[in-house]
Amino acid sequence: MCRLLGLTIALLILVTEVPGYAAKPSDNPVGKVTVVQQEWRREGKEMLVNVTLHNQNGFSVKNVIVTCEIYEETGVPQDRRGITVRRVLPPGRTTVSDLAFPIASNDAKGGSCQVLSAQKL
Repeated sequence: MCRLLGLTIALLILVTEVPGYAAKPSDNPVGKVTVVQQEWRREGKEMLVNVTLHNQNGFSVKNVIVTCEIYEETGVPQDRRGITVRRVLPPGRTTVSDLAFPIASNDAKGGSCQVLSAQKL
């Protein structure tokens, strides 16, 4: 029994000391980057959205992927698409303008947006 316990403790130490197996919560910034406001408009065959993102991390983030739903007039979701924001977002609120989503029908409407991922700068 002592031998098994010792082996278990040695394995636990080995797993917790190997980098990359368990990320610290502070290493994953996506949970602290949120969409706090969005405004949609249609231009031709695109839906454009202005989103205000709130970075509540204590550091800047980059490559934020925002996903948005696109609906038909009937309220049936057409699609959920993502787009990468290719700029640095410092802590606080930042508005990103004119994120473009191609649409197939003229009765499309923009739906809710959320942050899918973000990288620590």
